[in-house]
Amino acid sequence: MAPVRKGSQPNEVAQLVAQIPPVTRFVLAAIVVLYTLVRAQIVRDTWLCFWPYHTFVKLQVWRMFTGCFLVFKGKMGTLFTMFELYTHSSHLESFHFHDRNHAEYVYLLCVLLVGVVASATALRIDCSYTLIDGMMAALTCLWSIKNWNTALMFYGLFPVKGKYNPLLQLFLSFLFDDEVATFPLVVIGFSVAYAFNCLDTRSLGPLYGYIRGKPMGYGLVNDRQFRAPRWFSSAWRVLSDGQSRSMHAVFDKTKTYQGQGRKLGSRDPSDAGRVGVDSAGVAAASMSRPKTSPTMAFSSGPAFRGKGQRVGTK
Repeated sequence: MAPVRKGSQPNEVAQLVAQIPPVTRFVLAAIVVLYTLVRAQIVRDTWLCFWPYHTFVKLQVWRMFTGCFLVFKGKMGTLFTMFELYTHSSHLESFHFHDRNHAEYVYLLCVLLVGVVASATALRIDCSYTLIDGMMAALTCLWSIKNWNTALMFYGLFPVKGKYNPLLQLFLSFLFDDEVATFPLVVIGFSVAYAFNCLDTRSLGPLYGYIRGKPMGYGLVNDRQFRAPRWFSSAWRVLSDGQSRSMHAVFDKTKTYQGQGRKLGSRDPSDAGRVGVDSAGVAAASMSRPKTSPTMAFSSGPAFRGKGQRVGTK
């Protein structure tokens, strides 16, 4: 058996990264890049944190996006946050908000981001660094609603159903989170996700259905009522594959032949002006020749001026 070359072996890391859905992969890459830039002191964290005054008064609008994906939780806290984001975000993107151009999931992230930022600004939450806890809470709550009766291992310790996951997360945040702004951000994230689900199902949500004794599935079924509008999908389609669409458009224009059709062996009338031949002499020679049979009339070029001989004669 021939030995396997090292170059022919697939890159396991590249395969693992390629299996992540594209939008989730981009968000994880953004978290890694921002964390690396701040950790290496290439960029000061004061330029990336979310502060309402700098964001809306001084128009430093990038703080809305960078402030929602900055992580300041140490080694284990950062890794756990990224793993939780990968688990919930990839499942939502692949099974609940999946479309060909991934516009639905991008729209979901934009709605959650705007909701968390607007709520934290309106309530004047003193979030000194980041809004990542609010975004993670929103994704966790929405995943739990979409997987209402799905069993999961809570922190790998004991099995619970998805509908109890937000309550446990809220309880643990109240008991163990040291920062003052973490618990309010978790409440904001859960509220934004619950409001999105109410709009998506056109109901008052499963919590209201449980309290009021509504039929099973109230606030869970008949979703897809608040998805990406047509203008957002069109804009995202132009941004995502605009270059490939332009290449296809150029290719489509070359399919239609716009010249003049002629028989095989015939000459273009415009060739008489481009080549140095006596067109009058050619026309006269063709007029003086007798008509040929239909089987030999495949060419209208100049007459052969040599002597005709049979093949093999001297």
